[in-house]
Amino acid sequence: MAEKKISSLYRLVSLTSVVCKQMEHIIAGYLREVSEMSGWLYKGQHDFRPGYSCESQLVMVCQDIADSLD
Repeated sequence: MAEKKISSLYRLVSLTSVVCKQMEHIIAGYLREVSEMSGWLYKGQHDFRPGYSCESQLVMVCQDIADSLD
């Protein structure tokens, strides 16, 4: 019971990970905005673009295959 009162037994709490996550979010958002404006990414790269996903890419590929068969 006496151990709870000894402050040297406790580690300090660090908020570094929270700050790093916030910086990562800001930088990723900036890079995403710049890449959309400048056209860095190929339009077929759905997974890296906002509003697109792997499912939308699969639908587009299936539609292209169906159009080529017609």
